[in-house]
Amino acid sequence: MKTHIVNFLLVASWLIIQAMLLPITAQTVNLNGISVTIDDIPLSWKGLNVNVDNELKSTNQGIKEHPVVFKSSNGKFLAKATNVEVLDPEILKSSTGSDKAVSKIELFTDDGVLIYSKELDYKVLRASISDDGKYSHVMIYEYTYLSENDYSELKVLDSKGNQLKSVPDVGNYAATNDNGVYYLKNEKDNDQIRFFGYFNMENNTSWEQPVDIQSSLSSVSQDGSHVALTSTNYPGLQSFNSAGTLLWSNPEILGGNWDTALSPNGNYLLFRKGRERYIIFDNLTGDFISSIRPFEVNGELMNFRTGCFIDNSEDRILNSSTVRINGEIRTVLSEHNLRGELIRKAIVQSTVIGYRLSAVLNNDNTISVFLDGLEDVRLNSEFETFSF
Repeated sequence: MKTHIVNFLLVASWLIIQAMLLPITAQTVNLNGISVTIDDIPLSWKGLNVNVDNELKSTNQGIKEHPVVFKSSNGKFLAKATNVEVLDPEILKSSTGSDKAVSKIELFTDDGVLIYSKELDYKVLRASISDDGKYSHVMIYEYTYLSENDYSELKVLDSKGNQLKSVPDVGNYAATNDNGVYYLKNEKDNDQIRFFGYFNMENNTSWEQPVDIQSSLSSVSQDGSHVALTSTNYPGLQSFNSAGTLLWSNPEILGGNWDTALSPNGNYLLFRKGRERYIIFDNLTGDFISSIRPFEVNGELMNFRTGCFIDNSEDRILNSSTVRINGEIRTVLSEHNLRGELIRKAIVQSTVIGYRLSAVLNNDNTISVFLDGLEDVRLNSEFETFSF
């Protein structure tokens, strides 16, 4: 009897192990003619450029469509932007009566049900969706390399695609949470004047205030309660709350886009000082907490690239670095606590050098990582995802 029980337990254990080793089927969804895997869509404003096999409508209407797909942070809502490239203005005009192409944004549930479709006069650069699907923030633009006639605009839409707010001349790096959106914009007739603003969709309130012309919107906390501005001029690093109140500033800390990261609730701030050091601040007071310095991998010192707080963890930091191993560049992903101590690391073979980083702590204590490969979101940057 005991032998049968032992054999049964061995078989059951083997079956459980085999089940754990089976690959998990990724969720794929059809969005009005294109098929995407939800896990392939980045965790941030950055979208997934979908390569279509055929040149949609390129032969009969003189245009080519370029789909880009975005998702909410919980993956429950998807936005499909269809950016249109004009191949032949004459064919377009003869078929539509206009030589101007119309782009559009469509909102879907994660099982492919269309919620709304809205036409836009310009291409979609970036998009963000609230986790409940109530709001979408869309950056539209018209961009020509080295052109002085570039146009950009931030649009805030409700759950039916109705426009709640429009802000023209907004920079590329608007930052959002579920209820609000922060932005920087230049004065229309004076590009030496810059404004820092915030719009709250829940109570329909907004504010704007002037800031240094070199200011960059560097990071926003996951809950939207705090935002950090960096500048290459005085006053340097600045931290604000959602009411626009300056909490602290440090004129000795100078930087640009992507040099800071805020913890999910805004209690801590991470600043990258070049490639040799991270500084961790108490974001409520501006006090220094600790620093993270590069360590050696196989006898080679790492170069810091970018860092972030893990989305659902207030006190865990993820850093992306590069190191040369046997003559080849490798990416090192390292997790640290607020004291700067190393928790774990992984060496991955990456084809991109990350400039932006997002990470989520999973239930099994693994970390899902999104690494974006270019600084300029107007270009088709490469990205990679890892889990360790």
